Amino acid sequence: ELTCIIGGSGTGKTSLLNILAGAVRCSGDISVISDGEVSSNVNSVYIMQDCVLPSSLTVNEAMNFASYFKAGTKHLGDGQETIDGILEELNLSDLKMAISKDLSGGEKKRLTIALEMIRNPNVMYFDEPTSGLDYSTSIQCMKVLKKLAKDGRVIVATVHQPAPLILHECDQLYVLAGGRCIYTGEYDAIVGHLWDTHGIVCPQTYNPAEFLLEIASGAYDNDWRDRILAVPVHPEAPGPKINIHCQSHISSGFLHQLVGLVKRRTLITYRDISLIATRSVVHILCIIIVSIMYWDIGRQAENVLDNMRYVLYTFSYFSFVSHSANFSMIPREIPIVKREHFNGWYSILPYYLSLAIVDLPLHIIAATLYSFVTYWVTSQPMEPQRLIIFTIACIALVVTAHCIGFTTGF
Repeated sequence: ELTCIIGGSGTGKTSLLNILAGAVRCSGDISVISDGEVSSNVNSVYIMQDCVLPSSLTVNEAMNFASYFKAGTKHLGDGQETIDGILEELNLSDLKMAISKDLSGGEKKRLTIALEMIRNPNVMYFDEPTSGLDYSTSIQCMKVLKKLAKDGRVIVATVHQPAPLILHECDQLYVLAGGRCIYTGEYDAIVGHLWDTHGIVCPQTYNPAEFLLEIASGAYDNDWRDRILAVPVHPEAPGPKINIHCQSHISSGFLHQLVGLVKRRTLITYRDISLIATRSVVHILCIIIVSIMYWDIGRQAENVLDNMRYVLYTFSYFSFVSHSANFSMIPREIPIVKREHFNGWYSILPYYLSLAIVDLPLHIIAATLYSFVTYWVTSQPMEPQRLIIFTIACIALVVTAHCIGFTTGF
């Protein structure tokens, strides 16, 4: 069934969802009202509010990488039949070759759902899936969740728009106020609940869910608010206590993850023509500027201070460029890494290594070319050992700054 959690800002919707999904550590116990045995280990996924996708991949490529990591396929493309079925179910078949960054907000939401359906989870958590969508697209998104629920899955979603057409798609509502549940049941039963339990009449032209939330926020008579908060919705009898642990198990091995991440990072990096062009132009301009400023300084001993300035400028330049490349890129990747790691795609270490394997060679090549060209232009002593030592020093600085960028970026 589809259960929707609604409530005002700060009432604990996302906190409750994070606890249920096992995304945060919390103290205390979680009691479950059940007569039978309750298992805390389920095949679940958690789709967070930020809908961030690898921007340079097509829909089909993103799905193939998801299949590679989550289903453990040996090669990219092995699970194409399953992928086609999921895309057909979510009305994404016509967008297989579309680039992710060109999709609309609703299409990105559906693609995010499709990526996590590879392993066919039986429980799916959604944090405000309609956030950032217009009204009609929000209704379409809720219909997709309803369809997933009808296929035998448990869907739990927080909703920030208590609109009637959106809430009518829910099988159960869970209304929060003041950090506690004030109503649970069907949307159409809210009016009867207010009258039978609290003696409050909902106006005929009013949205019952909005009316209930407004009462809980103190917009009407405070006596109404006190009556609603005073009546417990759930019985106090404790059920079996469990420790929630819903983080998906990572099924693939370390090498399998690393190979897939390197392939994906290579595609993303070399398709970003603007990034490669910008880096190339910056390095070329720097070589030209250094050549003009320090032309032929190595021939005269009186230019020893200029030589020191040349070395200092070189080291400062590589420290800044190598550090800032990761410092600016990694924050954009954090939402993707959080979702994929939590849902069992890969571990963090292979992700770090894939960034280093793909990005470091580009920086090392740039440092080597810079060293050779500027060393010759500045008329330094043409002794192989000196040139090699200078080049190695530049490369070592690039690697160090790159690693520092990893640390500060995360």
